[in-house]
Amino acid sequence: MDKIKTAIYDNLIVSSKYRDVIEQVSTDNRRFGIMWSVILMLYWAMSMGISFFQDIYISCRAVYVILFSICTITFILSICLSKNSIHITYLVSIVLRITLLGAGIAISICQYNVRTIVMYVAIMMTPIMFVSPIKTNVILEVTNFIVFVILGYFHVEREVYTWALMNLAIFSVIGLIASYYINKTRFESYVYANSALKLANIQTKFAYYDQMTNLKNRRAYSEKIEELSTKVPENLGIVMLDINGLKKVNDTYGHSAGDELIIGAADCIRNGFNDVDTIYRLGGDEFCVILNDSRENIETYINNFNKIINDWSGILITHIYIAYGWSYSDDFSDLESLIKSADNKMYDLKKKYYVNSTNDRRQNR
Repeated sequence: MDKIKTAIYDNLIVSSKYRDVIEQVSTDNRRFGIMWSVILMLYWAMSMGISFFQDIYISCRAVYVILFSICTITFILSICLSKNSIHITYLVSIVLRITLLGAGIAISICQYNVRTIVMYVAIMMTPIMFVSPIKTNVILEVTNFIVFVILGYFHVEREVYTWALMNLAIFSVIGLIASYYINKTRFESYVYANSALKLANIQTKFAYYDQMTNLKNRRAYSEKIEELSTKVPENLGIVMLDINGLKKVNDTYGHSAGDELIIGAADCIRNGFNDVDTIYRLGGDEFCVILNDSRENIETYINNFNKIINDWSGILITHIYIAYGWSYSDDFSDLESLIKSADNKMYDLKKKYYVNSTNDRRQNR
């Protein structure tokens, strides 16, 4: 069963990474689709304009109109697509490539006596325009070759026809080889970038987050305090918290119960101060919450926190007691005094707990 769970987990991780990379590919293809649509729209619009002044372009005017219309549609579609429209983005990329290939064929046939290089440019450009499987590029290139073989046979002069087929084959092979290595490099860069980003997130997680509670750690707290120390902001509240009786729980019920108590305390603090991302585990049973909010809102957080503590119940431990103290920036001129005041209030409440429970604090901490 464990092996099956591990296999499923590994597959989910691989699937997640694959999906992330494919989404990155789709996003880049969509971006390039928008850019390429604009370029082709301008090109076909210019060609349509020239066809009214140059007789040699008149025979291709219908081609220019059709291609301009297709590129306009793909441009609008690309703009409207979301980053999750992977399949439609892929379809748009194919349409744009077919558009360019079709233009190359049509213009080469319409203007065969000019021996235009448009088709050869298209043959080399289309495979490397978008990141796509090599199989798709091969199919498009072979289809283009077959179409030109059939149409060119009836419309292109013999000497031009042979010359065109030879060059078509050469440029097709060059385009496919180039696309294989370029797309391979692109895809690998996406995979690397995705992995590097995840690694950076993991490193940040380990550097600034407590692994047991998933709260920010002392290092993050120290940097935040250093940031605030230059100037104490208005409406700043500091809440210092400490779990009561953790040592006794560890000694009596074991460290598993102690861990449950720590995690339970973290959950209570997180849920009590919901939507606050500046919650820190300073170490052991000590926590801190930094709030940039009004005094009234902080009091609401405190009341909510107290209700959650009273309702908390674990598996090994049924109750949780957390001493806390808080101070507000209106009453202090410097950050050190503000923190010290909150800390003193917390310890006063902690002393009352141990006095009321008739326990010697030194024995239970």
